[in-house]
Amino acid sequence: MKVIVSGRQAGKTYALVQWVKEGEQTDSYPGWSRVILTHSILEAARLRADYDLDYRQVFSVAEWQKAHLGRKLVEIGVDNADLVLAAHIGQTPRQITITGHTD
Repeated sequence: MKVIVSGRQAGKTYALVQWVKEGEQTDSYPGWSRVILTHSILEAARLRADYDLDYRQVFSVAEWQKAHLGRKLVEIGVDNADLVLAAHIGQTPRQITITGHTD
């Protein structure tokens, strides 16, 4: 897992969008090999509009949980993971840990 950490307006979402655009179309739902998950439906819609992404390249976590995925593996990038986590637990955590590496 790659972790992108930097301040506001530093290009984190842009980097994630470029990663998604390097993916490819597939014949398995959602139709792309890479997707972005966001904390809200409104944020997913904003990313699609601002970065000219296909509807099936960006999902809110709520939409993704209801999706019926196809047989091919989909790589997932999470934008603003702190907001995604806060949406699920009802508040912003004070500390988190992540297992993995930062390459």
